[in-house]
Amino acid sequence: MSRRPSTSDPDALADTTIAPAALAALRTSAVREVVVLGRRGPEHAAYTKPELLALTHLATTDLVVDDHDPRIGEAIEAAGPREHAAVLRGVSREAVDWSRPPGGRRRIVLRFHATPEAFTGDGAVAGVRVVPSRSGGDPVEIPAGMVMRAIGYHGRAQAGLPFDDTTGTVPNDAGRVRDLPATYVVGWIKRGPSG
Repeated sequence: MSRRPSTSDPDALADTTIAPAALAALRTSAVREVVVLGRRGPEHAAYTKPELLALTHLATTDLVVDDHDPRIGEAIEAAGPREHAAVLRGVSREAVDWSRPPGGRRRIVLRFHATPEAFTGDGAVAGVRVVPSRSGGDPVEIPAGMVMRAIGYHGRAQAGLPFDDTTGTVPNDAGRVRDLPATYVVGWIKRGPSG
């Protein structure tokens, strides 16, 4: 069974609609830390406020902002109450020491102003070398056993459905696919990416 990159407590998910195979994989997962790299600062993060707020309420997982660059704290403190970065005010900030393994609790680390430069390892990924975005500085290697790329999003045309190449969506009116009876779309293919 493969390891899945999740910091969720499997017991908290047991009474949800999660697939049994996925729950079993989470119970045996060795993942203790998930690092989210962002090339820009917290003021430009693409997540929604509800998504970020949900991360701040995980009972068995710590959320940490890697405070390696002074622009990060400055953006968080300068954010207005309706801005994304303001949600991070109550989140722990520390300059993460990547040479030490994570502690006992699971954690999610948000590292802003970090551009991936290379994967390291022999035959399998062992780390990600990142460089500071637009501020100079030395590369840092973040240990990793798995890497997932999530850069940008653009929907793809599907056979039998109309498609708008400009927006990457299926043209629709309130979810109903135009000119196709009893056909609906939801989520990003309906409205475009968010979060």
